[in-house]
Amino acid sequence: MGIFSGITILDCARSVSGNLCAMILSDLGATLIHIDQPYEALFPGPSVQRVSFQELYLMRGKKRVLLDLRDPAQQEAFFKIAKKADAFISDRQPAETAALNLSYPALARVNPQICYTAVSDFGQTGPNREKPSSDLVMQAFSGLMSVTGELGGPPMRAGLPMTELYSGLFGAIGTAAMLLHKRNTGEGQFLDISKADCMVAILENAVVNYLAVGNVPKPIGNRHSINVPFQEFRTRDGQDILITINRDNTFAALCRVLGCEELTQDPRYASSELRRQHRDECTQEVIDRVLLWDVKELEQKLNEAGVPCATIQSVDQIVRSENTTAREMLIQGSYPGIGTYTMPNSPFKFTLTPVEADGTVYARGMNTEEALSALS
Repeated sequence: MGIFSGITILDCARSVSGNLCAMILSDLGATLIHIDQPYEALFPGPSVQRVSFQELYLMRGKKRVLLDLRDPAQQEAFFKIAKKADAFISDRQPAETAALNLSYPALARVNPQICYTAVSDFGQTGPNREKPSSDLVMQAFSGLMSVTGELGGPPMRAGLPMTELYSGLFGAIGTAAMLLHKRNTGEGQFLDISKADCMVAILENAVVNYLAVGNVPKPIGNRHSINVPFQEFRTRDGQDILITINRDNTFAALCRVLGCEELTQDPRYASSELRRQHRDECTQEVIDRVLLWDVKELEQKLNEAGVPCATIQSVDQIVRSENTTAREMLIQGSYPGIGTYTMPNSPFKFTLTPVEADGTVYARGMNTEEALSALS
């Protein structure tokens, strides 16, 4: 019985953004009905037994109904399902949405109280509303790539589809907000989520830096634009440890651990701003001293001293870590013909309404008969 228990959400998503948005709400207890279309491939890319890894994760807990929305009779069935839904989620471009008769006015005619979330690349308005795109194109357009990469190097894509992920998260938050408004007023409404807008919002310090003082941020690798020292450092045993100093007291704690407390008295390093002005000298002081330590011993001492640090873990290390296990961040999933497998759990940890994510992933169209029989 999650927070959204009793809420029915219909989605016609086909990319990460809309499906992530829907999955989050499913984890929180909503009943999700996903519409598959027979002529569309869902999530191309790496797969097992021709089922995409993304599908094995993002489709969890959703009923899957196969309908050809180009067919008038099947579209009528879709609208009958929509009539009973509390919310609808789509991540299609405006022109495609209109062509399939999935627009907000079309759904609001049969269900005036529906909460409609539309996630698209550039939004429903503006000069780029129909511009073809992809996550990498959006990373380039949004400015994300311009601040990602090694110091002095070319722009670089982030290692994950960040524009898809952020817009999915914003979409879930916005849908939840609309459902709260609907509960209070009985009113449905339309939410326009643009991936480009989401990235402008999420670039936060980079955008504010430019707007406030005119600085145009560039790639700086693992360094920080303000805080020093703030990067990875090589240890005696050849391992890297990431150390991030964002307060004067943590710099003092770092110096105590490294045995160079005299640096706290050096006028070049007396404050965050002064350390930034003498970035290279300050960083070199730390480089020289970290090289005298083995990584495990240094990480333990820094943790005890309250200095933010971490060895850089690979994916296999983080999923097998004690912290991931203790936080119950892995659950069992299942898919017809594939069997059981492990997937990430929901990160929500409520005290009164614990989240119990349903790891069941249904095959395409598996719940069609069930959904259509409920209409009769």
